[in-house]
Amino acid sequence: MSNISAKPSPTNWWLDPSIEGVVIIGLEDDAPAVGVGFRKGDVILNVNNKRMLTTGDLERIAREPSRLWRITVLREGNRFP
Repeated sequence: MSNISAKPSPTNWWLDPSIEGVVIIGLEDDAPAVGVGFRKGDVILNVNNKRMLTTGDLERIAREPSRLWRITVLREGNRFP
């Protein structure tokens, strides 16, 4: 997970305080996350039906042997499955 920074940055985005998730605040150009479509500002809400509230949640799920992830992302107010 070294390619993803995931701390909210209130100076860069307006975030609804009722939204619970992990905000992507930076991605390296060659990061695998970019290759699958993540963008700066995306909020990762769920992975495989598990809520993502901290970077630790993401790190835990990344260690699971699953090769298929179902990710719910909030981007510019739109929820993607």
